[in-house]
Amino acid sequence: MICWAGLIPRILLIAAAASVVSAQAPSPKLVEWAVPALSSNQPQTDEAAKYGQEHGRKLPDPEILQPTLDQALPGFQPRHDKALSASFKAAASDVLPGLVKLWIGAFQRYYPNVKIDVPPPYAGSLGAKELVNGAIDMVFVSRELKPDDITDFRAKFGYDPLSVPICGGSYRHFGFLDAVGFFVNKGNPIEKLGFD
Repeated sequence: MICWAGLIPRILLIAAAASVVSAQAPSPKLVEWAVPALSSNQPQTDEAAKYGQEHGRKLPDPEILQPTLDQALPGFQPRHDKALSASFKAAASDVLPGLVKLWIGAFQRYYPNVKIDVPPPYAGSLGAKELVNGAIDMVFVSRELKPDDITDFRAKFGYDPLSVPICGGSYRHFGFLDAVGFFVNKGNPIEKLGFD
């Protein structure tokens, strides 16, 4: 919901600007967009899916309403123990290899003796299965774990997997987790909505 909170003032501003324009002169358009609306997303092609498994999915072009990092967040404070040493094998979904490599590179500046290998193929569901099979130590997924992922892991190890959320939601891009927001006029008589 954090990424949608910034949209509310913009929507109100657009609505207010539209009412001022309509009061000055009649116009068939309600809103004049400063940036043209982008075309709808299309599911990825088989060729794009294959490329994603081998190299990671191409990052989408930034958009005008895309949220940015909160500069008030505190920075990472590493321990001063440079003796930390380990080797891990990981997997990642096809939307994350570029970002995961940046995370690993930044981590290794503090702890150069910690090796984390994230080879292709890149696919979150495949990574979750390999985690249960014991072929990897961790998996970077771009979604919540599926119930099957959790029950399979619990059946194999006797406890639930540790899930560390990094962020939530994205905007208009196929295969990226969507943040959904509902805006309802205060005069609407509907008091609540359910999935049905």
